[in-house]
Amino acid sequence: MSLGKQLKLPRYGLFYFESDQTLLILPMSKVKNVLEGNHKTSGSIVELLYVSLLLKAEIIGVDGMF
Repeated sequence: MSLGKQLKLPRYGLFYFESDQTLLILPMSKVKNVLEGNHKTSGSIVELLYVSLLLKAEIIGVDGMF
């Protein structure tokens, strides 16, 4: 069994990008910086590395976290 499954780390998150008003499901490994809150809770503001751009997004939900 992998370490991620043993520790129940979230693997995917639903992110809202205010810049173009879109929603995307991305791996949590794409989170590079936490600007507000933390990397697991809804409403937190984070910076994501998407393709080769660093984008600001809000976490809507995280896999396994309610």
